[in-house]
Amino acid sequence: MHHIRSTLEPALRQQLTLLFAKRGPLQQRLDEAENTALFAAVQHSEWDDPRQARIYESDEWLIAAWARLDQPEKLVQQLGIVTGEIPDAELIGHYWARFGAEGLPSIYGDFSFAAWHRRDRTLHLVVDHLGSQPLFYYQNAEVLLASPLRQALLLHPQVPKQLNPRTLAELVTAHMPEGDPWSALQHVPGGHRVILQAGAEPRLERWWHPSLQHNLYYRNPQAYADEAQALFAQAMQHLLRGRQPIASTLSGGLDSSLATAYAAEILAQRGQTLDSYTSVPQPGDYQHIQRANWDLDEWSLTQELAKRYPNIRHHAVQADNTSLLGKLSQQQQGSWNPLRNCANYNWLEQIYSRAQDQGCALLLTGGKGNASLSYAGTGGLARLLPRGLLGWAWQHLRAKPLTPRQWLGQLAELCGVAAPLRQLHSRQPRTQIPDGINPEWLNSRWRQEVDFHFPTQSSRKWSSRVQFLTKPRPVYGPNPLWQFDLLTVDPFADRALIELLLRYPPEAYIGMGYPRLLARLAGEGRVPDSIRWRTQRGEQAPDEGFWIQRDGEHYRQIWARLRNIPAVAELFDLHTIDALVADTTGRSVPRLQSSSLHRILDIALFIEQSQQRWDAELDY
Repeated sequence: MHHIRSTLEPALRQQLTLLFAKRGPLQQRLDEAENTALFAAVQHSEWDDPRQARIYESDEWLIAAWARLDQPEKLVQQLGIVTGEIPDAELIGHYWARFGAEGLPSIYGDFSFAAWHRRDRTLHLVVDHLGSQPLFYYQNAEVLLASPLRQALLLHPQVPKQLNPRTLAELVTAHMPEGDPWSALQHVPGGHRVILQAGAEPRLERWWHPSLQHNLYYRNPQAYADEAQALFAQAMQHLLRGRQPIASTLSGGLDSSLATAYAAEILAQRGQTLDSYTSVPQPGDYQHIQRANWDLDEWSLTQELAKRYPNIRHHAVQADNTSLLGKLSQQQQGSWNPLRNCANYNWLEQIYSRAQDQGCALLLTGGKGNASLSYAGTGGLARLLPRGLLGWAWQHLRAKPLTPRQWLGQLAELCGVAAPLRQLHSRQPRTQIPDGINPEWLNSRWRQEVDFHFPTQSSRKWSSRVQFLTKPRPVYGPNPLWQFDLLTVDPFADRALIELLLRYPPEAYIGMGYPRLLARLAGEGRVPDSIRWRTQRGEQAPDEGFWIQRDGEHYRQIWARLRNIPAVAELFDLHTIDALVADTTGRSVPRLQSSSLHRILDIALFIEQSQQRWDAELDY
């Protein structure tokens, strides 16, 4: 935090001190001469505990950092530090002070930091390759502000308290917004740094430059799998280098199963246990929402994996009987953002709470799996045959024969006419508004501003995957579990692994009749075949509609209160939402409709709380 022309107000300093002190013992540096203040919650004293921040200070730099680094000993060696163990967050400060932006490509891991250059009076904001730890900022003629917590910025009187109606409207569509719900706040995109200076526009620079051309070619898929598997195992070793207890989320899906299995294997060698949590629906009949190739309950699959590893303590997590709306209202009082997937919060909150009670420091997930090791792949025979990979192509074809339509598609690719055919076909509509989403829910003003359509088929294009991983604009990222002293980590997001996988051609991920082949091969001997070769998907919170019906009267009362707020009436069509509430609380409806009602009520609760706490209004 830097004030350009005025001193830091003692009252504001006290508020920030109280906010960060909630997260642990506090480090702070106040430079009255430069009107600059830095705060960092140390949280834990162990040098290798990843849940901590540190402040680094030199004659030239003042740096507040959070970091969980891969192979920090390499950075220590480059710096020539001989003082023994040093926290990762402090190491970031040393490394930036020595090498600056040129040293960023050498830093692997999860991190974010703010570095104030005393001589140039510039504020440098940096996040890791995927922006795993958010960093928000605000700048005007008077102040330069940055924090991983929205609330820290909102406490400052200079920050306008205006809500972004476009972002809120985009949340209704179930798309992932790119803006923040607070119009004044900006994010630092993953793989970038932002330089703030008084009197100048923010300067955005990319520091992560992975290869975007596939240039590694092997003769069989096992060669790719062996190489990628070794890096995945190394990524897990890096995540588990501390001594703290570990937990994982575990569904019947490939990604969380791989993460859990590899972690259990490593921890068993150290004599440590792994607490794994699986969400299961409350007892009931959910056949009315059953979709083809989707499973409603994955407990039996996860049990099969857990029994392979005696050191796994397997826990079933089930939604309790309290209203989800009360929980959503409570989480907003710290995170100050609405959620995109409200139902997941019902069981994630329980997982975090129980893992924290077990003393866990890390929670392993597989969120980036589909863009990483378990990418579906594209190309098939049309790419394998021209490269002379006849054995690979025959193995794939024999395992899963092509339909006549698929034969024609592959032939078109081989003959070079596929691109013109796709261009002709693209003139036809290839998107639709899913059942359970209704544009009429929004007021007419905002209905025209956002897109309710989704692709009829998910894209497996190489370009879509690259764009997802390297997109220069920040993607909306709510932080619903801010109140728990637990760090969420994802081995599939490992930078070295992603940089390798981006060099593989798209056909490397296909074979033996299956997409996502590399992840399936990586699970050999570790993950049960019932999961490894599974093609069905799992429903998240299939009992979501049941919660709404059970607490229907509470939902109707909450909406009756929220609809009287002018800003809610400006965003939504009240009569259409009236009908939605009555329908969803009164009968069994498709899952997507239940999810939509939760999103709408969560947004309305967010507007209500933001007005009560910050006197916020919609920004036109």
